[in-house]
Amino acid sequence: MELELEKQRDEAREKERELRQKELDAERDKMMQTDRLAAQRLEFEREKLKSEAKLKEQEIDVKERARNDEMKLIKRYGDALAQVISLQPEEVTDLPAYFRGVEKQFNKLNVPLKYQARLIYKYLSARARTLCSRLEPDVRDDFDRMKTAVLKEYGLTAKCFLERFNTVRKPFNDTFILFTSKLCGLLLQYFNARKVTSFDDVSLLVSDRVKSSLTEQCLKYVLSVENNLPSDRQQWLEPQRLSEIVDEYVSYTNVSGTRASFIGQTPVSDVRH
Repeated sequence: MELELEKQRDEAREKERELRQKELDAERDKMMQTDRLAAQRLEFEREKLKSEAKLKEQEIDVKERARNDEMKLIKRYGDALAQVISLQPEEVTDLPAYFRGVEKQFNKLNVPLKYQARLIYKYLSARARTLCSRLEPDVRDDFDRMKTAVLKEYGLTAKCFLERFNTVRKPFNDTFILFTSKLCGLLLQYFNARKVTSFDDVSLLVSDRVKSSLTEQCLKYVLSVENNLPSDRQQWLEPQRLSEIVDEYVSYTNVSGTRASFIGQTPVSDVRH
């Protein structure tokens, strides 16, 4: 009887041991599975980091190449502009015409808008560059907004352009063709400032303004030319033709000196073309 009990106890202990062994094996398998998953996650993270690092490096390379390409592009546009534009003029009333000329060159060279303000910066005066340095980046990098800020800084008004049109003197070394071009520009800038969008031919105003600055002898010569114009045509010379005739007269007579006056002013005795 005791042997039977002992045998049963042995069998129970064996079953318990086997059960415990199974539990240990299961725990071990679970731990091994966890370790494998952890190792897989670790390997995945490692590969992910490598991929991200490689992608980041590629992005940096792309940006660097793009930056280099952009710098080359800006240099190419800058070299082209250097051949056709000059420094900002000292005469403030010439600024609108200067900017219009710059814009024409931008269009001819197909300069992208995002580069225009950056390219013109070095041609501006010290005063204008100082102003630009105080502007917000989005304004400073926008050519139109930057131009507006510069014009506003110099206080260019309709009155300013009109006074300049009426009082400007022809520089001694300039031709009347250049002088006439300057007068046309000032008058157009005056009209723009006054928001005039429709008007008849303004050439007569410019021609009269040019004639108001001529000497008595030169004016007589011009009037004689106009009097000989065909009767079925206008009895005055267009500014371009007028300036050509005056330049020819000056070159032949070798007379120098002009006076500045506004249209309708009574001539005074002085040395004039």
